[in-house]
Amino acid sequence: MKPACTPSRWWSLLWSDYLAHYSYKREPASRARLLFPLRLLTNSSLHGSLLLRLTLSGPRPIRWLWRALLLVTHGFSVTGDCEIGPGLQMTHPLGLSIGPAVKVGRDAALFHGITLVGDIEADRPLVVGDRVEIFPGSVVEGALMLGDGCIVGANAFLTRDLQAGEVYTVRSDRHERTSAQGLEQGAPPPPQPVTLEPPPDDQLPACPYSLTELLRSDYFASRGHHASLLKLSITVLHDRSMRVIALVRLIQKMPTWQSWLWRRLMLVHGCDVSRRCVIGPGLRIPCPFGVVVGETVIGAGATLHQNISMSSAAREWRADSRLGLLRVGDDVTVMPGAAVLGAIEIGSGAVVGPNSMVTRSLPDHQRFDNALSIGVDELPGRAHSPLRYAVRRQASSSMLLLGLHRAGPGTARLFRALLGLVHQIRVEEDVTVGEGVEMPRPVWVSIGRATCVGRGSRIQNRVTVTGGVRVGDGVELGAGAILQGPLDVPAMSRVPANHVVVVRGSSSSVTRD
Repeated sequence: MKPACTPSRWWSLLWSDYLAHYSYKREPASRARLLFPLRLLTNSSLHGSLLLRLTLSGPRPIRWLWRALLLVTHGFSVTGDCEIGPGLQMTHPLGLSIGPAVKVGRDAALFHGITLVGDIEADRPLVVGDRVEIFPGSVVEGALMLGDGCIVGANAFLTRDLQAGEVYTVRSDRHERTSAQGLEQGAPPPPQPVTLEPPPDDQLPACPYSLTELLRSDYFASRGHHASLLKLSITVLHDRSMRVIALVRLIQKMPTWQSWLWRRLMLVHGCDVSRRCVIGPGLRIPCPFGVVVGETVIGAGATLHQNISMSSAAREWRADSRLGLLRVGDDVTVMPGAAVLGAIEIGSGAVVGPNSMVTRSLPDHQRFDNALSIGVDELPGRAHSPLRYAVRRQASSSMLLLGLHRAGPGTARLFRALLGLVHQIRVEEDVTVGEGVEMPRPVWVSIGRATCVGRGSRIQNRVTVTGGVRVGDGVELGAGAILQGPLDVPAMSRVPANHVVVVRGSSSSVTRD
């Protein structure tokens, strides 16, 4: 039974989140109380915690308002029947999806782009213990039990229980286990958590370009031609990609006391770039959803796709100490869903494949792929009939998709803008969407050109479909799934979460590292 919803309860939970977030400072309690109003005003992590606590424990009649604000401002989808204990830490409260039948313990650390959902049909909860860390892009599904102190690595797909202190990551053997109990004879123990202190400012190189020069180079990289200052300003106003790039440049060039405002505006677009990030000219962000970049030095001509994570601080698990900055060379491409974590170096011209996790340095002009993959002919079947979802009450995202499918050329642009503004969903032109499509967690979905989605399909959060993919009727696309065409997905099949669909035996196959 859930505790009574009283003002003192949600306030005490918010206060515990605040103390956990700033615990690394080790400051006196009086100073923490004094700085609380200012930090609550400027810190995006506390904004997310505030809206989350009001959604789950605030006054019941207006919970729908806080849930809507949480979805619009942070791309954070949460249901009202989940439980989250005190001391929650969310470094980047973006793109999280917490479904029904989920119970999270005390002092948990949840990173961006994760998906937590229990067994809805059997009404059995997903129980997450105390002090559990779940890293970016992870999907945890089912009636599972995660013991205290567990760690789920980036881009993992977890469908089994974890013992206390166990570390679960995705490697070449698909399931790597490192447990604090029962270590083999002579095996080194797991590293102990340490307090990560930010490096001094002199480690970051200065950017020699002005704001105007950077924006002109970014425009040329995206459009292939130069533009006047007036045309550049108009493009920034109406083009979402250029608008996010402009916010990145403002954060990079403006003083510290102003950067928090531009960063807050960027969060509304589903992106978060640290002010301690240096990015060279010619930046391209084709789909500006779910782009999270921490303390990183990125060279010229970089292309950053959607749902990516780049940081020197967020390692595969936080126990590793930080030795420096993440440094990325020129003309590097980071594909959708990828995570580049650690104080490593990525060589010029390198390509990080979709849903891959990089924790070591890469040489120049190398493609790195270590994602979970599945062939088109290996897709499992889906048990539910598409008619079940066609007659169900549709969410607002599904209604907008249906309106986009039936709208004329002039009205279609309005529906695309609403999908991007309200749900951070990108649907390009020349896309066919059938009736009865369900989107239970409408966050960070990208549907590219020449794509056909069949009737009664189900699309989860963080799904990327592009390049001439034909999705049959009644197909279920799991959270974080990536389909890059040309592909024909058979009807009534299911794409597992965090998997890349490939054609076996072709050049599109994913090679393991």
